[in-house]
Amino acid sequence: MLNKMIHWALASRALIIGVSLILMVMGLKTATELPVEVLPDLTKPTVIILTESPGLAPEEVEMRVTQPIESALMGVAGLTRLRSNSDVSLSLVYAEFGWDTDIYKARMLVQERLQGVREQLPPGVQPFMTPVASLMGEILLVGVRSTIKEGEEGYIPPRDVRSLADWTIKRRLQSVSGIAEILNMGGGVKQIEIQPDPYKMQSNGVSFDELEKAAVDSANTTTGGFINTGPTEIMVRNLAMTVELNDIARTIIKKVNDRPISIGDVAEVVWGIEPMRGDATVSQAPEKSPTYGVIMSITKAPGFDTRALTEQIKKALEELKATYPKGVETTLLFQQKDFIDHAIGNLTEAIRDGAIMVTIVLFLFLLNFRTTFITLMAMPLSFGITMLVFKWFDISVNSMTLGGLAVAIGMVVDDAIVDVENVFRRLRENAALATPHPRLQVIAKASGEVRNSILYATVLIILVFLPLLGLTGVEGKLFAPIAIATIISMIASFVVSLTAIPVLCSILLNPKHGHEHKDGFLTRGMKWLLEHTLLRFGLSQPLLMLGIVLMIVIAAFSLYPKMNKDFLPKFQEETALVAATTAPGTSLEEMNKISDVIEQQILSVPEVRKVGRRLGRAERGDHVVPVSTAEFDVDFREIEGEHKSKGRGRKEILDDIGKKLRTIPGVFAVVGGPLADRIGHMLSGVS
Repeated sequence: MLNKMIHWALASRALIIGVSLILMVMGLKTATELPVEVLPDLTKPTVIILTESPGLAPEEVEMRVTQPIESALMGVAGLTRLRSNSDVSLSLVYAEFGWDTDIYKARMLVQERLQGVREQLPPGVQPFMTPVASLMGEILLVGVRSTIKEGEEGYIPPRDVRSLADWTIKRRLQSVSGIAEILNMGGGVKQIEIQPDPYKMQSNGVSFDELEKAAVDSANTTTGGFINTGPTEIMVRNLAMTVELNDIARTIIKKVNDRPISIGDVAEVVWGIEPMRGDATVSQAPEKSPTYGVIMSITKAPGFDTRALTEQIKKALEELKATYPKGVETTLLFQQKDFIDHAIGNLTEAIRDGAIMVTIVLFLFLLNFRTTFITLMAMPLSFGITMLVFKWFDISVNSMTLGGLAVAIGMVVDDAIVDVENVFRRLRENAALATPHPRLQVIAKASGEVRNSILYATVLIILVFLPLLGLTGVEGKLFAPIAIATIISMIASFVVSLTAIPVLCSILLNPKHGHEHKDGFLTRGMKWLLEHTLLRFGLSQPLLMLGIVLMIVIAAFSLYPKMNKDFLPKFQEETALVAATTAPGTSLEEMNKISDVIEQQILSVPEVRKVGRRLGRAERGDHVVPVSTAEFDVDFREIEGEHKSKGRGRKEILDDIGKKLRTIPGVFAVVGGPLADRIGHMLSGVS
């Protein structure tokens, strides 16, 4: 069958060349269109049910909210694990499903169960499912703050900055296709507070129920039916909804002795904020003190290109700048795109350098431009086909798939070089004959001579990577793309060696002299060195050679138990994440004071450019931490001038930050990276 494929390719040379060019162009075009990620999606299909329960302690949340929801979800088809977290006024239930489960089908099954449990929950408590996303889906942290200091003219308090973030910035960004969720943290959500005076209520004969009813009625819009006026009808409405404090204060509660009692007579109506379980600051060097503001956490939906989506968000933020009040600014505290660009750039450089080295080595050994060119054509053809297969199966470009391609560079050209070298040799021998055979017949025969060797080599390489496809869980999701990329490129290389390579040989190789082909100087030198050293020593002292090899193998295996072992290597990120914890039970106000000191210490490091603090948790956020825990997203200043001469690397900067934080009593701090922290959460199952 393989011989027939070779003969068919040589008989259809125009078709093969045309298809090869189309595949290369389409492959290169597809490579620029595929979504680019740091790592493959490692998130197990999980449905998160979040329930806000204002005023309930953790024990009450567990008993009255979490347990009923867990009981309702037990037995859902495909459910593999059910876990929960009950905090102050918050319940989180995680329903994990099998790796092959369709997440949208799982959400429908969970939603059906939630419909039946709503009646068992406390009044006003409504569970809802968080959007489909993963911890690695957090692509941007945007800080919003007022640059005008408190006490100066034009100062905008954090609660007004929060309103801007909630009602203007968030709504504009949510219109960008691909965003799953935007969580705003800090500033405080504005609300109108009615603060009753018990003595005034008693003297005016007003109960709390009457006050509450009047407050609710003041914010309702009701209908009064229709009025027919001739041929038309007019709808009657009571437009009572208002956010004006005076209007609410003048709302009548009831009449006592024909005297109207208003809300303002028994209570004070003021602007306030909802109870906060978290706060945020946004600071920039050379500032020495934190600036309270809002941090927006933007999470993307699965399947969207992080880099393209980030550019769209940044464009939207740039358009919004003209609408901000004077003194308000937005700043990017963290963007996953930077790490992706750095990681993918390094891998792309590795592939490029590998291709250059392969080219140099091939030419030094073959000493022929045409044979080198034909051999190198196997790379773009094979990788182009691989990119098309990636698109067909919805595989993203990430560190693992590019790593597989980098591994396959040498093996891809190996199939071609065996074929080209044998064809070139046979054509020279044919040219020396008195009556040369037809060139196409010689090429077909020469390619057929090595087809079995190429097939065996390809199959062996595929068998080496095949076990990676059998891995399950997170390991399978992580390492399977390496195997897929390598196997696909090897299969593509094998097909190319049987079709395109013989056709290119028939077009470009036409040796007119039949003298014996001599090896290049590099090949001759290596042969001489091998014959006069290793081969001579090994054949003359076989037992000693076997003993040396055995000792090397034993030494290698003995070193393995002593080596450090990690699931993933440490990432060299351009930002840092500092997690600081104090004694449990620390209040939000006290933790803010402690965090101010921590932030000042971080800002004192010369290379630090920006610091964003997230203390506690965001409203409706599933990243549950107590108010005694704060996270600082640290962006390093671009090293220039004096700092550039010092040349401090990332490790030295992080060590400096850690050293300064150890001087703060009562604080336990861990310095790491944002992506490493998210991967740790994902692998441990803790959010």
